[in-house]
Amino acid sequence: MTQNWLIYFIAVLTVALIPGPDMLYIISQSLNHGKRLGLAAALGIGAGCFVHIFAVSIGLSSFLFHSSLAFSLIKYLGACYLLYLGIQALLKKQSALLENAHHTVTGSWRKVFIQGLFTNMFNPKVALFFLAFLPQFVTPASSHSMGLQLLILGLIFNGIGTFSNVLVALFFGTAKQWLTAHPAALKIQQKISGFLFIGLGLKLAAFER
Repeated sequence: MTQNWLIYFIAVLTVALIPGPDMLYIISQSLNHGKRLGLAAALGIGAGCFVHIFAVSIGLSSFLFHSSLAFSLIKYLGACYLLYLGIQALLKKQSALLENAHHTVTGSWRKVFIQGLFTNMFNPKVALFFLAFLPQFVTPASSHSMGLQLLILGLIFNGIGTFSNVLVALFFGTAKQWLTAHPAALKIQQKISGFLFIGLGLKLAAFER
């Protein structure tokens, strides 16, 4: 049992350190708006993970796996949202970038938190990942039910992942001051973020189960 938990922690740490759409979103928000909104993105993504964890623990993710309609609906909603974020980043004017870099817009923390929540929640790849990953570490002989074990494993995963994302937000948030002092670099970074989100949206739209 102890060895199984050790393997699980190593596996979770490895997955948490692999850059993906969630981490790219956190990096983008941290570079554009600083640590505060980077943390909002990290916590929003963590909240989105809770949705997938509870879905796996009560069996809803298996429904997503077996229902082509539900899978396609969630997939295209997520893809459209990522495309929207990418196009929005590309169309934002230089003056707006500088204004956002110097001032925090009222309500932005909530807005970024909700964006992070939706970015994660409407990504069926996350649901399928939990469905494939967590059951490997369930102990059949345990006195606890499979659903409870999946819930505990998922909460541990999300705790480690959120902690890792918070560190990413703090690290890249420190680069905001440098970007503010270099408007050209800020504009390039914004365009790169836009193209990344569009690429991730197209990749998600083409994803098959």
